[in-house]
Amino acid sequence: MQSFLIYFTLMIIQLILRLPERDNEIKTCQNLVSQDELTTHIYALAADSMMGRGLGSKELEKAAEYIGAQFNKAGLSFPPGLNNYYQEVAIQSVEPPNAGEIRVDTMNWICSSDFVVMQGDNTDREYPLMYLNFGMEADYEGADIRGKILLVRAGEKEKQDLMDVLQSVAQKREIAQRHGAAGLIELLPPVGISWSRISRYLSSGRKDIVNRNGGSIMHIWLNDEKEDILAIVGKLSGLNAKVRITGLDREDIISRNVIGIVEGKDRALKNEYIAVTAHYDHVGIGRPHDGDSIYNGARDNAVGAATLIMAAKYLKAAGTKRSVIFIACMGEEEGMLGSMWYVNNPVVPLEKTVYNLNTDGAGYNDTTLITMVAPGRTTIDDLVEKAANSFGLSLGGDPAPEQMFYERSDNISFARKGIPAVNLSPGCSSMDSEIMKYYHMPGDEPESLNYNYLTRYIQSFCLSLKWLADSPETPFWEEGDQYEKTGMSLYGSRP
Repeated sequence: MQSFLIYFTLMIIQLILRLPERDNEIKTCQNLVSQDELTTHIYALAADSMMGRGLGSKELEKAAEYIGAQFNKAGLSFPPGLNNYYQEVAIQSVEPPNAGEIRVDTMNWICSSDFVVMQGDNTDREYPLMYLNFGMEADYEGADIRGKILLVRAGEKEKQDLMDVLQSVAQKREIAQRHGAAGLIELLPPVGISWSRISRYLSSGRKDIVNRNGGSIMHIWLNDEKEDILAIVGKLSGLNAKVRITGLDREDIISRNVIGIVEGKDRALKNEYIAVTAHYDHVGIGRPHDGDSIYNGARDNAVGAATLIMAAKYLKAAGTKRSVIFIACMGEEEGMLGSMWYVNNPVVPLEKTVYNLNTDGAGYNDTTLITMVAPGRTTIDDLVEKAANSFGLSLGGDPAPEQMFYERSDNISFARKGIPAVNLSPGCSSMDSEIMKYYHMPGDEPESLNYNYLTRYIQSFCLSLKWLADSPETPFWEEGDQYEKTGMSLYGSRP
């Protein structure tokens, strides 16, 4: 009993001694994170002259230069291996095929109406066909698949809605290529969205990452809404597939992630890195609304890019125990291309990156909140809530879990590698008309923002980051999270 009282007393004393320090940190944050500076950054990044910061545009490159200049002004270090703040990202502008067909025995499937080409090149030849269940690693055991096209089920067992299918695409392709397959045909079951919508979207021009690991294999989605193809896959396996694809065209584009580092001051903790991310691209020029065709992207995501800039300046001045790497990501609107490139080409080893704090949002409709997507997944919720409370805000949760926002921003690229990650955004309590009025619309302009509220949001974000970078406890996934095992594999164990 006596030892418990001594321990309890010491804890109270430490808390009392810590209070003035916390007060000083809050005041420092208020002094360094100002509304005037926020306004300057938003008007620079979301101006009409930026033409919506579309991927591949010269205006997006101007935005990258602006962010790099701010990193330089704040005194951030260059990333290891680079002599500036810019990590080149190799992408391609892809024009889909204008014709194509797949023939197997008496069956004939037509491009667009029956299948879409996810990846690959023009071709006109026959390939042996093999059915391989879901096409995951365990399905390859004992199978001779070299040079064959694999016919597989989309998604994974008990994970076959559209987001599950999308999440497994890159992994399946990598596994198939590593085992020497010539191609991959995924049977797409009913996924809650009609095939016509999926085909229309995927049959339009898109951007994609260049595969630098020995070319790219053919990857096709084949419509199986009625699941009648799945019913006969055993009969198809062993036959030849005659595949003809024409008109597919690619153009190489170089874009850039913008990366700067604040080096930690603690002898031990400085070797752990917090990755802070925000995308700086938007959707460019689009269909006019009320005569305006420039999709400025003030909320999505000039606010996030400004948050990144201001957090970098604040932490460089305030100092941290852990090191912090700031990554302004390109290509989020085209499928998290910049963050996907980064986690596959990191400037700091992933096993030294202990957390990813991302900021991105569709907008805000509750100025009493800072929103976390998704709470309960990692061990930092209390820390973020206390930081928000310091500026008169509360911590809110995911406004629409069914829309899977966690999987739709750059944090997911880090999570899939096992790195604990959350997305923080301005207060959104529901996806209502106030959000949709601005989300991917020309009206999302600098003049429409509440800068007083957004300053408090950014101050909350910055203080959360400061406390996270200084915490004696290494953050991690909560027990039972779907990425906990991947994290334990990356780091070797729970911290």
